[in-house]
Amino acid sequence: MLEVTPKRREESAKEYVRRQMMNNIVSLRLAPGQQLDADELCSLFSVSRNPVREAELDLNLAGLVEIRPKVGAFVTKIDPVLIEGIQSMKLLIGQRLAEEACVCRTDDQISYLRLNIRSTRSSFDTDPQRAFELDRQFRDTLYKICHREVWGEMVGRYQPHYDRIRMMEYAIRKDPGFLDANEALTDAIEKRDKEAAVRAVVGGGAEYRSNVIRLYDVYGEFFTPGFSPDVEEARAAQA
Repeated sequence: MLEVTPKRREESAKEYVRRQMMNNIVSLRLAPGQQLDADELCSLFSVSRNPVREAELDLNLAGLVEIRPKVGAFVTKIDPVLIEGIQSMKLLIGQRLAEEACVCRTDDQISYLRLNIRSTRSSFDTDPQRAFELDRQFRDTLYKICHREVWGEMVGRYQPHYDRIRMMEYAIRKDPGFLDANEALTDAIEKRDKEAAVRAVVGGGAEYRSNVIRLYDVYGEFFTPGFSPDVEEARAAQA
């Protein structure tokens, strides 16, 4: 069942439909590989066909919807190579942010990061999408602390792809490990300990490969054709 939230006052019909479709793709309510039913979406969002068509084109540019001429629009499957590239980019940028934040941060910003972590913990068990949105706000705060908002915009373009992986992980095991990493990072930034801050970032992204193998075992049909992970290699890495 798709989730539908109220239209915001400032949104155009296309923006509203795009946001609804994006939320449902990220939450996996619209599953990777699923064909989109334009008539159903029009009825669900109380819009004409044009905003749905425009939203599909936007999401096609974002790599989340595939449009097949004379066939229809489909939610794209997950490309592990793309996700690994996003993870590598996030890791490199995160290490640099961690070091810079140790120099630039203020006490008020540290207080905000701690409030964010508490709010995320309280949402994690009941509302994972809200928890992941708060986690994005945690990262956004780091970009702002370091005056690196343009880096945040670059990462944000690809974040929905990465968030689909996170939702699958959540469905398999509700592991708030990223919050422990955020807490360790905040502690290190508060102490202006650059080495500890970098360790927190690296530790938070260390299990990517083994996670993808575990997800493939459960959600193999959600991944792009031709992806065949080396299970034995992953199990060796987990040992």
